[in-house]
Amino acid sequence: MWLKFLLIQSAFAASIGPVAFPVILKEGFSTILEFEEAPTQVVLGDANVFQVEKLNKSIVIKPLVPYATTNMFVYFKTKDSRLFILSASE
Repeated sequence: MWLKFLLIQSAFAASIGPVAFPVILKEGFSTILEFEEAPTQVVLGDANVFQVEKLNKSIVIKPLVPYATTNMFVYFKTKDSRLFILSASE
């Protein structure tokens, strides 16, 4: 019974997760994402391959290595969190 409940909880949590937004970046350039509300927190999957800076209602992202890829969660005070998939290319 407990295992069945755990599996149902896992499936339910996976089905309501945030939608991933792909962001394609170019090495040597910065990209700005603007939001309606100022982000409260930004979490990178691999902080060694991207530089991220919060500015009021914006986030500035810069790839640090060629062909870098990671995920990024952005949290807000009143809005739903967002998931981004960051990829650097030429």
